[in-house]
Amino acid sequence: MNLMNTIDEIGIFETNLQLEKYINNKDLIYDISEYIPISLSSSSKYAIDEVITMILNLRKRNIMFLSNEISILEKLLKYKDYFDNLIVVLSGNLSMEQKENIIKNSPNKEIIKYINELEYPSLLKPKNSAIISFGYKNGSKCMLTKNSYRAMEIYKDFLGEKIFVSCFKENVYERPKNWISINGEKYFTKLF
Repeated sequence: MNLMNTIDEIGIFETNLQLEKYINNKDLIYDISEYIPISLSSSSKYAIDEVITMILNLRKRNIMFLSNEISILEKLLKYKDYFDNLIVVLSGNLSMEQKENIIKNSPNKEIIKYINELEYPSLLKPKNSAIISFGYKNGSKCMLTKNSYRAMEIYKDFLGEKIFVSCFKENVYERPKNWISINGEKYFTKLF
């Protein structure tokens, strides 16, 4: 199993949920921690419900995710009337098979729209839209997957809210392989 491909296909939150069953296997957790931050305390992770509440409190009608966070999308569907559009950006670095898997495993293809990363939906207006990226925080630094960073570079000139959501409450002090560390204050208008 390639962890970075898994994160690209199902998202950080869902990957963490899947890895929790191996938390007692110290050797495996050590190997996994080279590629994704691991917390031995499940209470340190943001509950998905907290993230949903934060997204709802933004009061934005259009939300564009720079990665496929299936756990978040599934929960947001309960509040679909609050949104005009839920959009997921598919990185150009994904294989055709990965893109097909993401769309095939979508919790709701009618409500969630999938776009290729160079597309810029005309419905995204700064006043009623937000772009959200997920990763981990280290102080004012944000750690993103390479694909999320690539998408952030493409959409960084968006004039509306650009939100970063950390998947852990505490800071992550070591940058795992294949993650990019950026100045969060330069790229995002809000850090959670």
